[in-house]
Amino acid sequence: MKRLLPSCLIACSLIACVISSPVRAQNLLLNGDLEVQSIEVPNWTLQEFRTGSSAEVNSVTREGFANQPASVTGEYGIWLRPWAAGDTSTEMVNGVISQIVPGVASENYTFTGWSKFEQNYAGGVTNLDFFSPLDPGQTGTVPSPTNTLFEMAFLDASNSVIGTPITMDLRTARGPVPNNNTWIQHTLSGAAPAGTANIRVSASMLNGVFNTNPSQSAFVDNFSLTGSSAPTTEKLANPNFNLLPPEFPGSFTLTESPSGRDTAGGASFANRQAPGANGVWLKAFSGSLADPSDATLSQTVAATVGGNYTFSAWSKWETNYSGGLAAISGSPSPTQTLIELAFLDAGNVVIGTPVTVNLKTAGQLNDNTWRQYSVNGIAPAGAVNVRVSAIMNDGVNSGANPQSAFFDDLSLTLAAAPANDADFNNDGIVDGKDFLIWQRGFGTAAGATNGVGDANADGAVNAADLTVWKDRFGQPSAAAAVQAVPEPASLAGACVALALIGYSSRGQRGRRSN
Repeated sequence: MKRLLPSCLIACSLIACVISSPVRAQNLLLNGDLEVQSIEVPNWTLQEFRTGSSAEVNSVTREGFANQPASVTGEYGIWLRPWAAGDTSTEMVNGVISQIVPGVASENYTFTGWSKFEQNYAGGVTNLDFFSPLDPGQTGTVPSPTNTLFEMAFLDASNSVIGTPITMDLRTARGPVPNNNTWIQHTLSGAAPAGTANIRVSASMLNGVFNTNPSQSAFVDNFSLTGSSAPTTEKLANPNFNLLPPEFPGSFTLTESPSGRDTAGGASFANRQAPGANGVWLKAFSGSLADPSDATLSQTVAATVGGNYTFSAWSKWETNYSGGLAAISGSPSPTQTLIELAFLDAGNVVIGTPVTVNLKTAGQLNDNTWRQYSVNGIAPAGAVNVRVSAIMNDGVNSGANPQSAFFDDLSLTLAAAPANDADFNNDGIVDGKDFLIWQRGFGTAAGATNGVGDANADGAVNAADLTVWKDRFGQPSAAAAVQAVPEPASLAGACVALALIGYSSRGQRGRRSN
């Protein structure tokens, strides 16, 4: 597992800090609010909605623990979440996963899939538990509205349904005790009618509600669709839901370890605030003390040498998240939750030491409260890119729920260059070393940065910048809040530098006259 140095070890010119106010400058990150996420299950369409409401809901998701027949690293199933509206809500939620493939009229087709109902799943009971919010009188006689269906529908060329779809009510199909926490396979068959151009197969949870705790989910997995003309040829793409998409296409990279383990991902319930709808869910429970889990969300963007960068992120930890606990099962909790800022050279090799903030050390708590943290650094010489990361190292199952953590609303900003800044090497003082940088950069007509001698931020290195250097010689950089009195050594350096000015000016005039 990756181990990071303590956050107190930082490279020169890098400063770690915690802030409480939102950053107002332009965000340099693509999709920093994490709203643009990939299709959760490649090749399949997910529909999640509330009955009679347009409000967002996370009623269906792909998870490793939903795999049939058992949890296996790198394999996944579909998790149906009837209680997604909350344990006090009377709202009903729906989730449908479907795929459309070409079909041929008169061909016989067979659709199979597996289901598992937990002991208190609302779709497997006749009447809701008397603790359900839909039974305020606690009578135990309120019928469950939740239905769970497998369906095969034949479609015409415009994808309109022909006739009546072939459906199966899984509550009935699972036998006299539907909620037996056992995987059962189901089969639907039928002949494609005239006009068939496509076939749609689906699994649906309709009108899902909170019944009672614990264990009130359902799962489906390992679908298959075959035709009689080629009974061994699978017509569905990604029928077992194991194909993984990039979580945040075109923006962030999510790296999960061990390989194939689902340690983090996008989720609507990880969102910090409206109008946003998504954030990042850290699944520490996927690891153990003997085999912990890592997850790193990162993005790399172009950097400007001398630029002052601030990376911030919002974080929330649930009550039993391992990153906020001192000990688990008598052993110290190994989990670290970090944000990191690193500057990279042209080969994307880190320059110096990245700056990190350990969120636990910085004050984050297991109290379900969103807090913002930040790191700050100045891009050193040779920096071509800057990489930001939100990290969970050594996540472990704490043994008690809830135990997740979340990141959202990441931001990278570049502070405006301070006016008349002649501290070109960013060592905090304007001195002879800065003059030498100006001298080397003198004559640059466009595209110059502060790091090569542009003191007034006009993109050029010329006599105007030398004037700024003279005016500020011996003082702290323009960004400093406190003025300093030059030391005698600095005054001596000034004499040398001023002598060099005369020499440099004569040399420059001589070159220009040729």
